[in-house]
Amino acid sequence: MRFLVIDIETPNRQNNRISAIACVILDGGKITERKYSLCNPEVPVEPFHEALTGLSDKLLNKAPTFLELWPTLAPLFENAVIVAHNAPFDLSVLQKCLADYQFPTLTGQYCCTYKMGRRMWPQLENHKLNTICKYLKLPLDHHKADSDASACANILLAMANNGFPIEEYISSIPSNYADSSCSPTLRVKPSEKTEKINELLGILSDISADGSLSEIEIQRLVNWLTRHENLRGEYQFDEIYDTISSSLDDGYIDSDELDSLLSLCQFLTDPVGNIKPVERIDLQGKSVCLTGTFDCGSKAEVETLIKNRGGAVLPRVVQTLDFLIVGGQGSSAWASGNYGTKVKKALVLQSKGNPIQIVREEDIFGVCRKEALPNGESNILSGAGTT
Repeated sequence: MRFLVIDIETPNRQNNRISAIACVILDGGKITERKYSLCNPEVPVEPFHEALTGLSDKLLNKAPTFLELWPTLAPLFENAVIVAHNAPFDLSVLQKCLADYQFPTLTGQYCCTYKMGRRMWPQLENHKLNTICKYLKLPLDHHKADSDASACANILLAMANNGFPIEEYISSIPSNYADSSCSPTLRVKPSEKTEKINELLGILSDISADGSLSEIEIQRLVNWLTRHENLRGEYQFDEIYDTISSSLDDGYIDSDELDSLLSLCQFLTDPVGNIKPVERIDLQGKSVCLTGTFDCGSKAEVETLIKNRGGAVLPRVVQTLDFLIVGGQGSSAWASGNYGTKVKKALVLQSKGNPIQIVREEDIFGVCRKEALPNGESNILSGAGTT
């Protein structure tokens, strides 16, 4: 089986344009081809994304546009299982660009090393790309598309070498990824407060991406929080503001406080991604709310699965809720990028002592696959070795 490992960088928070794309071909258990290109997104690069990726308007204006670039990349996607770390993100960005530039959108199959990593290495504190690379001692220059794609390919090979059933995690590419054009006129502009919270989350993601916090990074965060104290009352702002204020009561932050602050930064950036894998949960007599798009089917189909297990589905997050189940494909409509208002409300209620549990779809239903693999293939990366 042939795999195409991809990584995409974007220039804005709408995640509807591409600034860089890398492709790594895995065939016969080894890397056979690599391609990498910058891409002129034809929209301005936002400051956060320039700081994160190092890609500026000046640099990208010289690169080919997606219209020019895609015909050279499209053949790589033919007859390949697409792989990415947090694949719903990369696929969503790519499908929106394809639709907007009037290319045929992708069909076929994909799998996600992030999702598989949660099952392969449940002992890790989280399953972000840099965390798994550190565990496996793989080189990584994070947020550089060519390095991220190579790291993802080597993670897939490591999984195969250790007998992980990759074939069980291969699914059809959801058609809904192509439903939303990246035309700005079709998007609801977030409120000013939401934009500022997203700016804060971007800073938290930026300063915690390398798994450590420096004095300069903490000072940058403190300065931002001081300038935006009008955001008091917003969950994410309050959590980080109160933690830093408490840590600085004695004038400095010790190593334990630094570790706690780093964990909080990573959690607030992606609380769903930092959920530990759990054994399957008994839904009998439990109340459940759903958020995101599900691997197992439409929300109506998922509701039927829950009701068949004795659970009751509620339309919103309330104090008496037992579980908020997050769909494996996420949602491009989530206000905070990695999560939406339902997750945020559940987190607020948790902070007040309510025992709501946020869980991922796969922890409730296991791996859902709508289509069987062709030819009954199973040992799909036979003979693979890390590169």
